[in-house]
Amino acid sequence: MGSGRKPKNIVRAAVAAVAVVALLSGCTAAAPPTEPEPTPPPTTATVGVVGQFTSFNPETSQGATHANLAVSQYLHESFAYIGDDLQVTGNTGFGEVEKISDDPLTVVYSLHEGRKWSDGTLVTMEDLLFGWAVNTGWFDDAAYDEQGNVVSGTRYFDTAKTESLNSDTERAEIDTRKRIMTVTYDDPFADWNRQWLLDRPLHVVAQKAGVSAGDILRVIREAPKGDPEAPAEPNATLLAAGRAWSTGFDVDPAAPDLSGAVSNGPYMVESLQSDRLELVRNPVYEGANYPALDRLTVRFFPDEQSQLDAVQAGEVDVANLGNVSEATIGRLESAGAEVLTGARPRTLSLIFVDEAERMDDTTREALMLSLDRKQLVEESVGGVNPDAAPLRSFISSAASGSAYRDLIADNGSPGDGPDVDRATSLLDGDEPQVRIRYEPTDTVAAHLFAEIARMAGAAGIDVRPAGDDDQADAELVSADVSGSLYETARQRVTEGAGGVDAVRALLEMRRSTDPEHVIEVGQDVDRALFDDLYGMPLVEASGVVAHSVKVSGVSYTSSPWAAPSQFWTWQPVK
Repeated sequence: MGSGRKPKNIVRAAVAAVAVVALLSGCTAAAPPTEPEPTPPPTTATVGVVGQFTSFNPETSQGATHANLAVSQYLHESFAYIGDDLQVTGNTGFGEVEKISDDPLTVVYSLHEGRKWSDGTLVTMEDLLFGWAVNTGWFDDAAYDEQGNVVSGTRYFDTAKTESLNSDTERAEIDTRKRIMTVTYDDPFADWNRQWLLDRPLHVVAQKAGVSAGDILRVIREAPKGDPEAPAEPNATLLAAGRAWSTGFDVDPAAPDLSGAVSNGPYMVESLQSDRLELVRNPVYEGANYPALDRLTVRFFPDEQSQLDAVQAGEVDVANLGNVSEATIGRLESAGAEVLTGARPRTLSLIFVDEAERMDDTTREALMLSLDRKQLVEESVGGVNPDAAPLRSFISSAASGSAYRDLIADNGSPGDGPDVDRATSLLDGDEPQVRIRYEPTDTVAAHLFAEIARMAGAAGIDVRPAGDDDQADAELVSADVSGSLYETARQRVTEGAGGVDAVRALLEMRRSTDPEHVIEVGQDVDRALFDDLYGMPLVEASGVVAHSVKVSGVSYTSSPWAAPSQFWTWQPVK
């Protein structure tokens, strides 16, 4: 039987082996511990926004503020966005919108698979269906008075839209397997490509409403369309969803609730204070607009001057400063800021009015012929925007880029003038008096009025300011032309303006689904207004975007309220 003792030769061999290992170990220095690579600090930028942040839903009547809209562009995305030139730009990283029929107008929305809200919940076709219900007001049966107040029936979702342009559709249909939603319009609709429909996340609305998402969807699929002429008993589920959508995403700065901050865009909310919002990259974002910057701080300023001061002090890296003076641009550049200038979609035009009776066409034409529009532009905005040119449309501006250039190619716009001899000949010795109303606190309008009076005087026209109690013959009218061509044309063609030709062209534009045809009909609207001697477009506002040398890739935006839309192109400069 063995005792467990090893033979002496084996023991000797083992001892020798250990000795060799020990000897070799003594000849080799121990490797130093590996130092971990230092984590680089997060890349960040501070964006300036004028106004107070009040809601994570900028589509409500009270939430549609400049500050809320500016924040929303960082948090949310859909099938398209309005680019820096105010044109629709498709977002192929999210899905596609396709018009598959003109008669009837039928639009298909295709959603990419795997897109998520920032809480990890999938973006679904049901979210789109809910967005369709909100944006169309399909279930509303409210009737309104002239002031826009509801006098009967129910309006479920308190949207910022003053009237629905797209509610006349059949009930939207979704195919969850194919991930598509189909919307069929009762009539052709020019702005079909601006209806993106994704809204607040359905599951968050349901939670805030105290109902299930399934209950909301059941109503959307089954409830009848609202009829203002036969208002029905309000639907309790839609009422709850409507209240949650309309007010549940509002923010109390003293006690901010971030439950409404669920987003699907490149950034998500980390924290909120009364004067700033901290954003970080959305970790579940899989779209095409992945940002280079890890973080954004959005700072809110009470007014434009305080924002400007912060930019000059180096506290803000990117800001849309709006219309600033040439001297201010010089101070920004001296402080080290990069300055980008361009046109803004706000215009000033001389518009003749008919408060008592129409001023005779001869005086109208003579006054317009007396104006040197090129000089008016150079003296009023040329110092800020060297590329500024006389405005040539009542319904668009150079802020709209190629769409504006196509429009003015053949819209009946007169030359830049002046032709004082022809104006004098038309008047044939008459020296008419023209009273023009303008806003004296607007420095550009005040300058234009003084120059118009001087230029018209050379043709024998006595131009005077119209007081509050005076009957005005004309006005210097400031207009927002940031919407679609159809929207701005609809605003310009007021009762009688441009005559039947303008009204006819507007109706045709409303029903056109071809963007090129919309431009052609827009030319007809402008031409009718020019032929009717409606007035004279003069200048468009100029804007400034400033950014620090710490951030590159910033572009100028024509938007009057937001930082540049393509923020994902911003790069940190080391």
